[in-house]
Amino acid sequence: MELVFEMLNTKQFVPTELCQKTFKQAGGVIGRNEDCDWIIPDRKRHLSGHHALVSYREGAFYLTDTSANGIQLSDSGARLRKGEAVCIEHGSLYVMGDFEIRARLIRDPAVFDVEVGRPQAAGSIIPDDAFLDLDPLNALDQQERVYSEIEELLSPGTVVQDSRQRADYARIDMESLLVPELVEVPVPVEPPPAKVVERQADGFWEQFGAALGVDLKHLDHDAKEALAVNAARLLKQSIGGLQQSLRTRSELKNELRLAQTLAQGTHKNPLKFAVDAGSYCQIWCMSRSGGIPI
Repeated sequence: MELVFEMLNTKQFVPTELCQKTFKQAGGVIGRNEDCDWIIPDRKRHLSGHHALVSYREGAFYLTDTSANGIQLSDSGARLRKGEAVCIEHGSLYVMGDFEIRARLIRDPAVFDVEVGRPQAAGSIIPDDAFLDLDPLNALDQQERVYSEIEELLSPGTVVQDSRQRADYARIDMESLLVPELVEVPVPVEPPPAKVVERQADGFWEQFGAALGVDLKHLDHDAKEALAVNAARLLKQSIGGLQQSLRTRSELKNELRLAQTLAQGTHKNPLKFAVDAGSYCQIWCMSRSGGIPI
């Protein structure tokens, strides 16, 4: 048996002739020193002078760690115990410094010759006529006979039919079938109830129509609401026009040098001092009396 170490990955340059080493049963030493059997150059000096020892006994190779930085198993990350021989298995990966090394075990061809000459146990030799009958039709007939014998053992009371009328698979109770699953019927989701729209009382619309001088009985509720919105817009426009007229009047008095109208009482006229029609409407809505402030 021989042991072959070969480098898979390295972080340093290594000459091609030093990337592989074969050890025989005499074993050897791996390291940087010149007296090693496998000399691996290491500029970083992570590899010891005598880093590892390869030995052979009882039909197996062993690896012993003799280094300062240790040897690591690449697959598990475990480290070898220093000074303890570990059996080398085929395909094992070892990390020594900046070098990843794989182990391959090669058996001696003479061992195979000895094993071939040994007497074989009964039943381990393949008969000479094992592959003579390779006719696919004969093989199919043999398979049908096997299925027929199995069916007779399982249900001896059944009537055996002609094998040529039966398909080349087992009975239905011997096959693995997909059983249909019950699926719950989806429950329809009820739509959320519609929001109830609050409507004004009839008394409000009667007062509103009386204020406008219009009979609103012939209008439905939506038409009455639309009329109220339009009336509010018209009121806002009227207030805006009135404010503009007051500003124009004040400007004309200034140009003609006429006496200005002075505010009487403690309250000022919001039509004159409000910024716009919206501000005046806001003052109106906040008025406690409910009347139009002037």
